Amino acid sequence: MLLELAGSIVVMIFMKAYLFTTYRNYIYANTKLDEVVNFESRLKTLPYAWIIISNFFIILFTLGLAIPWAKVRVARIVLENTYVNTNNGLNQYISQVQDNSSALGEEIGDAFDVEIGL
Repeated sequence: MLLELAGSIVVMIFMKAYLFTTYRNYIYANTKLDEVVNFESRLKTLPYAWIIISNFFIILFTLGLAIPWAKVRVARIVLENTYVNTNNGLNQYISQVQDNSSALGEEIGDAFDVEIGL
């Protein structure tokens, strides 16, 4: 009974890791900013699943004290496999967009008290 429960937990973790990595890689591969900046994610299922499984046991062993450390491990593997590709450089793109933008969107947001956070 306990072995079946542990097996089902491992299978669910692998399914979560597969869905997360596949979805993330697809979304990042199809995201572009003004046809200049492309994003890429090379996150693989097995390393991500290993991080999740090992984090689970470490958190369990430390009675929850390692939760911040586990979150940093997940963030690190995700960020190490995230790439931003630009043709002319990111600083040049940002300065170009800032020069072309107007304050209309910010003023409308202030008028309707709309806050958009990423």
